[in-house]
Amino acid sequence: MLRRKNKRRYLAVMYDPNTSQTQVKGDIQGRFMELFGSIAKELAFLRAYHSIQNGILILSCDLEYLERILFTIAMMEQPMTVVMMSGTVRKLRERLIQSEISLN
Repeated sequence: MLRRKNKRRYLAVMYDPNTSQTQVKGDIQGRFMELFGSIAKELAFLRAYHSIQNGILILSCDLEYLERILFTIAMMEQPMTVVMMSGTVRKLRERLIQSEISLN
């Protein structure tokens, strides 16, 4: 049996710009662990990527844990919203830039 790479999804999460991205990522990971446990947290492969937009955090997760991540973000104490989702981080960044241009 061949071992293949798991599919990932990339989420653009809008949060309060007064808090840091590392704080928001830590809060999401902590809440996820409260809801689903530490083993699920490790298997979800949560990663954060830099975003040039202020108030946007790019998170990646394993495709199998996408619904749990979305549920976790909805259950956060601080108001957060998933703005966009994509299969690649490059395409997500391009779409974020395009939506920013169209809003201005």
